[in-house]
Amino acid sequence: MTKILICGAYNDTGNLGVSALGNAAAATIYDIEPELNIAVQNFSGKIENVNYSGLNGDEFEVEAISLTPSRNLLKPDSLNRMRIEKSLGLSFINSFHKRLNGIDLFLDVAGGDSFTDLYGDARFSLINAIKEEAVRTKKPLILLPQTYGPFREKETARVAKEYILYAKQAWARDVYSYELMKDVLGQDFDSEKHRCGVDMAFLLPVVPSEPLITTKVLDWIESGAGFVGINVSGLIYNRADEARNRYNFKADYVECLIQLVEWVLKNTDKNIVIVPHVLVDDSLDESDFKASVALAEKFSTYSERICVQPSTLDQCKVKYLISKCDWFMGTRMHATIAGLSTCVPTSTISYSDKALGVFKSADCEEAVIDPRKLDTDAVVSRLIDSFKDRDVIREKLLNSIPKVKLRAREQMVEILRSVSVHD
Repeated sequence: MTKILICGAYNDTGNLGVSALGNAAAATIYDIEPELNIAVQNFSGKIENVNYSGLNGDEFEVEAISLTPSRNLLKPDSLNRMRIEKSLGLSFINSFHKRLNGIDLFLDVAGGDSFTDLYGDARFSLINAIKEEAVRTKKPLILLPQTYGPFREKETARVAKEYILYAKQAWARDVYSYELMKDVLGQDFDSEKHRCGVDMAFLLPVVPSEPLITTKVLDWIESGAGFVGINVSGLIYNRADEARNRYNFKADYVECLIQLVEWVLKNTDKNIVIVPHVLVDDSLDESDFKASVALAEKFSTYSERICVQPSTLDQCKVKYLISKCDWFMGTRMHATIAGLSTCVPTSTISYSDKALGVFKSADCEEAVIDPRKLDTDAVVSRLIDSFKDRDVIREKLLNSIPKVKLRAREQMVEILRSVSVHD
């Protein structure tokens, strides 16, 4: 039985976007070829079974295998240790190594947007360690739909090109990233191998989550009271000045959110639920929940109409909550995909070009609002316009999303066919 390892979509990071990619990829494979043996890479230090939600409301089990690029040779899940074991003929003594030896196909998504040197050399090496393992063992590698680049340094662009060329197929998740891949490959671009697809999370299952939704929001859902959803990026909100300088914002992100919430509360009858999507310890600046609470506390006089969802929902259950919104605005891209893919009128304050291609695939590119190009007033004005145009946006999504979802499934069929696991 073919054993597939989904790499770079770890189930144990707290980043629901990364978890969404792993769940969506596994669920789609399981739907197409349920007899395949599916595993997912993580960094937990364990080998364990985890349950994923399926496309048909079912659950299925995959094996989660810790495979890390750690230099600590005392760690049995260290890829560096495994290479030494292999050279000494000792791989049979390590259960992690035995699992790795049993992999027939590597499917790598690099966290969706981490196949780049923007985050430094250490991150670039970490994200490529599993690709290197496929190369070393001469096993097939496919790069799942993801963002390529940018690559600022010639050396990292050269390394990236080598991995892309080694892969039996390399898929971009949008037209803009596809053009970046073409630029990296130059004359070595091959339209048969190098493909343009869509983000796999459009197929992420929706799982009802009423028992875990905060009581106030559950009451809004059950009573039919309308509410809008907002996702705040802790990465930007919690250290706003630093982020503004790092990303060259013209707009003040915090002020944009304050003005948006204030406008909704004063000019509409809509309630507001703030939905965290990166669920890490609140001592960390990346925590969306920490940022969400900070924003909500600015509107204590409206406490009956604004609520923060606790960090209790996984990737499929948070998608259910977002699917109940009348309008959704997010900064974390996979939070916005949860909205788009359930035909919720969705907008984004995005400081990365990756959102443009994803929203374009849903025929809603105009809903991407870039704080690097617009000042605070312009961002808020665009957000309000998006809210007012939500019926128009919903109609666009009702037309585009079925096609996107069909493409997401078709691309996985093509991927499996390319390595002869699907006839």
